[in-house]
Amino acid sequence: MRRLAEVRGAALLVACALPVASAHAQDIAPRPYTDQRGDLILLDSVVRAERWWLQAGLAAAVYDARRDVVIGRFSPAVSGGYRFGRLGVFGVVEYDQTVDFTIDTDRLHLLNVGVGVELLQFLGHVRSSLAAGASVLLDDTLIDEAGETGWFVDFRPGSLRWGCGEDFAIELAPLAFDVVAPVTQGLPLVVFSYTTVLSLEWSAP
Repeated sequence: MRRLAEVRGAALLVACALPVASAHAQDIAPRPYTDQRGDLILLDSVVRAERWWLQAGLAAAVYDARRDVVIGRFSPAVSGGYRFGRLGVFGVVEYDQTVDFTIDTDRLHLLNVGVGVELLQFLGHVRSSLAAGASVLLDDTLIDEAGETGWFVDFRPGSLRWGCGEDFAIELAPLAFDVVAPVTQGLPLVVFSYTTVLSLEWSAP
């Protein structure tokens, strides 16, 4: 009888402890919620599928890998697109300014306009993107005239993303590969840089 009473007491303690443990597990686990379409997603997800988004970014570089020289590069940009699940498409407009310290601090001003594709991984905390398009020379140089048009390519293999509420996100691309070639005929004008990009993104509800 004593052993039976001990078993019953242990069972009662376990039964009382289960609701507490369950409540604690719910507190530490990611809380799911239902979006407007009724889909269940995690609070810490920054994929934000089936939504339009806008992003303002700033890229910077201090080295031209093609010519092995130090430069100063400063490129604010605006991009926007739409996500189909983890995949998305977007357009980008970038004002590219490069200071070449090897030619008496000669400045190069470009306008880059293009389109790109993206892939989000790890609940949207890592983003890979590839963009390409036209690069237009805005100012005359010693041998080229303003209006010359070439191409550019921007590849970001792994940008890190952090959500700020349900609509905003901060994105950091510690290492991106960017090539601009506004002049492709005669003596080509090409700049190849390893850039760092910081962006703020807003997703439409």
